[in-house]
Amino acid sequence: MDWSKGLSASYKAYIVDPITWKDTEPIEIISGSISKSEDSLRESADINVYNYNSDREQWIRIYLDARQQSDSYYGPLFTGLISSPGRDIDGSIQSNTLQCYSVLKPANDVLLPKGYYISYGTDPSVILKSLLSVINGIPIIIEESSGYLSETIIAESGESCLSMADKILYYMGWRMYIRGDGAVIISAPSSSPVSYFDAIDVDSLETRLNIENNWFDCPNVFRAVQGNFSAVARDEDPDSLLSIQNRGREIWFEESNCYPFNESLAQYAKRRLKEEQQVYMTVSYSRRFDPEVNVSDIISLRYPAQGLDGNFYVSSQSISLGYSPTVSEVVYKL
Repeated sequence: MDWSKGLSASYKAYIVDPITWKDTEPIEIISGSISKSEDSLRESADINVYNYNSDREQWIRIYLDARQQSDSYYGPLFTGLISSPGRDIDGSIQSNTLQCYSVLKPANDVLLPKGYYISYGTDPSVILKSLLSVINGIPIIIEESSGYLSETIIAESGESCLSMADKILYYMGWRMYIRGDGAVIISAPSSSPVSYFDAIDVDSLETRLNIENNWFDCPNVFRAVQGNFSAVARDEDPDSLLSIQNRGREIWFEESNCYPFNESLAQYAKRRLKEEQQVYMTVSYSRRFDPEVNVSDIISLRYPAQGLDGNFYVSSQSISLGYSPTVSEVVYKL
């Protein structure tokens, strides 16, 4: 399937059996959208359907059925929990608006016991699977991630299974996203583009876009604090737009309770300074759908006429379930 070319699309939805995780009863979709981000639940969906009559909590899976001349694609876009739906009735025709939560919602709803902690030296992959096991039956897949916790992590008041899992991911520098079939994927961050779009060969972007240069508040000095120790990193690169020399002043950012993993505190400060500076250029646009691109992926954009040339980090997506699926995306330059 050439996702940069035109296609026609329809969408199918099914109630999912929470024991077998297989599709059961079909639901007729009228319209909808799927939102993905880096926040705790990662994704959600809002869909309009015909004649949904259940008043109990159910799981749903949404599929894309795409056609393109002699080629086709059929795959899941979203799996999650249906909240209590509203109903609109016009004579004998009933339509419903379903708000759907991600498969991570059960892990967000379960609080950890008072005094819960994870010891220094623990294998984080084992703990992550344990924390997310409250999502009964959903596959938890950990890809190419290894290492041990370098600090003991203590649960705070009101800590949920999901918020503790997010702490571990942060300390380890890993990422978590959800496949369309509901499987939770944990892996090391991507280091190279998973896909590329350009104005000639893979032209998928609409030329109307928004670019924000948020350099004004970007730091050029970063202080990392760990207990009684601290390390300071400074951007003194004459070729850097944000450096102390080129800005003519210092803009500080401090992070306390740092937990470096396989690096010194000074190396941590240097890395985090670069990460905080990456958001200076944020781009919002719409493009054709591509199933290979997820939030937290890196993509390559080559649209020099629009000022886009380089690698970008995907921070959020919204997929419109229309005649041809459209993705509204926000990225920032690396």
